[in-house]
Amino acid sequence: MLSVDKDGKNVFNVMAFPSNEFGGQEPGPNEMIFQYATDNYGLNFPLFAKVNVRQEDVSPPWKFLTDSAERVPNWNFWKYLVGRDGNIIDAWGPHTSVDKIVTYIQKALAGEPQPKTEAKRTQEQSSADHKKAEDEL
Repeated sequence: MLSVDKDGKNVFNVMAFPSNEFGGQEPGPNEMIFQYATDNYGLNFPLFAKVNVRQEDVSPPWKFLTDSAERVPNWNFWKYLVGRDGNIIDAWGPHTSVDKIVTYIQKALAGEPQPKTEAKRTQEQSSADHKKAEDEL
């Protein structure tokens, strides 16, 4: 999915990085993965070669995503939203549908502040609880 603004500049792009690290779901060669995604899902965005995302030899784009978001995929279909400035806005696991993150995408495209996701609220609460426990020691 590629969107362009009135000047023809890319403003949004979905990129897919297959990995065989989750239950061996992508055992075939890159060409087979591409053909399957095109035939069965109407692929209309860049599909990259298979990468490692969490074990040995993690590809540089994934290292950046996971280090920046502080969230490593635990299964396929993770979604990372990167702002125009190259910073990670947020990340969502495989059980979060794209429909649930559309608002975040729209706000990123408009350059508006992002609402806090449940993951961010949970992380902030966890940090606050940890600090409170340390203070009580």
